[in-house]
Amino acid sequence: MLRTSSLPAAVILLFWVLAGTNGALAKPPRTPTPSPTLQELQAAAQAAPDQPEAQYELGKALARENRWPEALAALKRASELKPDFAEAQYSRGAVLAKLGRLAAAREAFQAAAGAKKNFAKAYLGLGTVYLQENNYAEAVSALRTAVKYRSAYPEAYYKWGRAYFLQGKLDAAIAKYRQANALGKNDTEIYYHLGAALRKKGEYQSATREYLRALKSDPKNLRILNELGSLYLERGEYRRAAATYEQAVALDPRLAEPHYGLALTYLRLRLPEKARAEYDALKPLDRDLARDLEGQLPAPTP
Repeated sequence: MLRTSSLPAAVILLFWVLAGTNGALAKPPRTPTPSPTLQELQAAAQAAPDQPEAQYELGKALARENRWPEALAALKRASELKPDFAEAQYSRGAVLAKLGRLAAAREAFQAAAGAKKNFAKAYLGLGTVYLQENNYAEAVSALRTAVKYRSAYPEAYYKWGRAYFLQGKLDAAIAKYRQANALGKNDTEIYYHLGAALRKKGEYQSATREYLRALKSDPKNLRILNELGSLYLERGEYRRAAATYEQAVALDPRLAEPHYGLALTYLRLRLPEKARAEYDALKPLDRDLARDLEGQLPAPTP
């Protein structure tokens, strides 16, 4: 009878890595054990350099640590050892996308899709890369395929909405964002982008509601605060605009846009001295915005 306690740790770990695969090694008796550490996975990969599963598990662990070049090397090795290893190809594509190597990422996602039938995640990866490449028609096609294979896929609907928005198809974008939301994507990004689409369509009250939902999930998000302040200013809700911009300025006084928006708001509220103070704060941050604002300021009182 094989006694696993007498085996080297790296060999024992190989049993864990290969469990459920077609590898020649058998699964050891089940005992409650914690997930392997990165060091253990490195030892297992070193002990079995020709086992794609060991390289894949190491690559995933390195990616979780944001060690992208090392993760890519391990996942590339797994993919070379077993070209039809769909999950390894997908993970390699995800790492390549993180590194900005979009053409190579696209090829890896295509290999993943070809290696595994109905692999929705691979088409999501493809759609995401096409979005980054501004190839919106191909993005829509890939994302449509992703939801064909996994109908309840909120991230795919969200990215599909982004592709439509960037093509100016606002109604279609809003519909996809809402589908993503209904399927459980309830985060800052979906609320923010839904608000942006509604605002561009002129549905200001609905846009405000979505921006506020986004802000509730991330109260210190400067992009949302600036957009919400701008929307309040555009709608003539000057006191709300001032309060929102003031919050943004307090969070990061180095950001130019809130100073600019706050100065405009103070002018609408007939508070010229406060507007000038924001102009003075803006000048060293963004000369172009300061120049635009300068012509709107009243002359300083003697």
